[in-house]
Amino acid sequence: MKDNWEKSCDKVLESEGGYQLTTLVGDSGGQTYAGIARNPNPHWEGWELIDKGETPPKEIVRSFYKANFWDKVRGDELPAGIDYLVYDFAVNAGVGRAVKTLQSAVGTNPDGAIGPATLAAVKSSTDLVEKFSNVKETFYKGIVERKPDQARFIKGWLNRVAHVQTAATSMLA
Repeated sequence: MKDNWEKSCDKVLESEGGYQLTTLVGDSGGQTYAGIARNPNPHWEGWELIDKGETPPKEIVRSFYKANFWDKVRGDELPAGIDYLVYDFAVNAGVGRAVKTLQSAVGTNPDGAIGPATLAAVKSSTDLVEKFSNVKETFYKGIVERKPDQARFIKGWLNRVAHVQTAATSMLA
């Protein structure tokens, strides 16, 4: 929902935090700022400021998030609460994964592209926040099953699922 962008972005920024350089074996996150990983986004304008020891203005981060996550999951076209739910997961696990999770939750073809069929299914779905959260939880548990060294992250992932589920439910119109 178009009116929910600011609130959703604020919530994601709270979850993502500030600068982090993770060097734990098995963590592919590496250097990140507010959830923006440097390896896949080396040309983000904020890195130049960080390299100088400065803090990027929030508007640079928000602009990146809007263009690379919110707009790509068609947040303006999703109902309030569902928009935040999908957007948060896009930031955390990628746009394709977030869209496929949404499609799995509503029972449409998980092709990774939100089209008319997905939007119609979203609008007619009941208990979508719970269904989406369950698929998301299964995704994280699957990571740990495939890669047991990732078990150290499961508590944080599942806490985020629960937090986002509660917040998304409170946003439902």
